[in-house]
Amino acid sequence: MLVEKLRENNLQQIDPQEFGPDFCHRTQGGKNEKNKPLLFSKCREENTATIEEIVNNLDDPEMVRQAYEMLVEIGGVSHKIASLILRDLSKFPPTRFADPENIPPEIDVYWRMQPVDTHVSFVAPTLGLCEEGDDDETKAMEICNKCIEAKVNPLWFNSGAWGVNSMRVQQETLKWQLEQLEEAIQDYFGQEMLKEIQQH
Repeated sequence: MLVEKLRENNLQQIDPQEFGPDFCHRTQGGKNEKNKPLLFSKCREENTATIEEIVNNLDDPEMVRQAYEMLVEIGGVSHKIASLILRDLSKFPPTRFADPENIPPEIDVYWRMQPVDTHVSFVAPTLGLCEEGDDDETKAMEICNKCIEAKVNPLWFNSGAWGVNSMRVQQETLKWQLEQLEEAIQDYFGQEMLKEIQQH
């Protein structure tokens, strides 16, 4: 029944309990004193926009703000998760907030679509877009301000920072793994075998 409702996009009729007690238990904790419903159930209870309306109207700044506030009210959903969801929904298919040239001025909307993870936290301070010691939400606002001043779309900076630094991390990880492999070969077979392998 649940699968059928999801396939039919019949979100307003879904009860969070249909996902089972384990799922509902996982939505507890942190700042929430009681179980928080799923986003689409929250839409139904508060008589606000449905997910379908939100997804189809993310060109509207107010819709982005509303979606963000509903997301962070769900147990376990932080600024990073909420903004990641909205960032990707705004890029595929692209909304006006994803336009690389005509950048709308609503900085607070871009802040709600600027997830700050390990990769962004490394790249942004390196480029002078924010302070390394700031909290993630402050970093997000500083990044959006600096990007818009430089006429760079904050959404695309965010994706690019993630991609660039993840590649750097992968390269460093591979280098470390190769060093470990060389040490293991040398310890087991000796220096001569290691030199022979390196020549090939």
